[in-house]
Amino acid sequence: MAITWTLLKIREKVRKLTGRPATSQITDDEIDEFIDNYYRNVLPLQTHSTEFDKFASSAGFTGTTVAGTGEYALDADVFGIKAPLIFDNEEIPLSFDLTAFLLDFPPSNTTQTKPTHGLLYERKLYLRPLPDDNDGSNYAFEAPKIDRPTSMLLDADEPIDQLYGPLIAYGASIDIHLDDGESEEASEKAGILKSYSLLVFRKDVVAEVGRSAIPRF
Repeated sequence: MAITWTLLKIREKVRKLTGRPATSQITDDEIDEFIDNYYRNVLPLQTHSTEFDKFASSAGFTGTTVAGTGEYALDADVFGIKAPLIFDNEEIPLSFDLTAFLLDFPPSNTTQTKPTHGLLYERKLYLRPLPDDNDGSNYAFEAPKIDRPTSMLLDADEPIDQLYGPLIAYGASIDIHLDDGESEEASEKAGILKSYSLLVFRKDVVAEVGRSAIPRF
């Protein structure tokens, strides 16, 4: 019978992997903090899994312009956005190169009209030229976003993909070892963590033809 990875099961696996079966060694709450940190802050960036991509017109990064305002911050639970950037129902270029963007749109140019380009820099979407008032209405924009997963709070809560269960357990265990200065124990588990991460990547390859970015460790 296949294991159903819940917060409880992941926590039990962490205790086994770290050799800390008793709550006197590490409490459940402390383990859950390591689990939550790895699951929400590390795993999405480590695996680049498409499970964390939220797309426009559903749960993507959306907003409306304010006349004269060209900067729109990403929410705390959004790692980043990606193309296509849809502005006023049309796709416009999305740049990640600040230097090139400033050459095209110098800060001294405060002309207000319909924006034609976007830049993602320091967790902000910059739209240029600066938006005008669009005859008294706002322009709408949207783009796919890379989202942070929701915390598992209850023992029965599950990660968004069961494949992440052992990956989270190993990731949290390595962090616990490193936090306690147990570098050798952490290194012993790093290879297994990589193997589980590659399984996530291969699953995405099957679902997404053309995927080429290999996760780094």
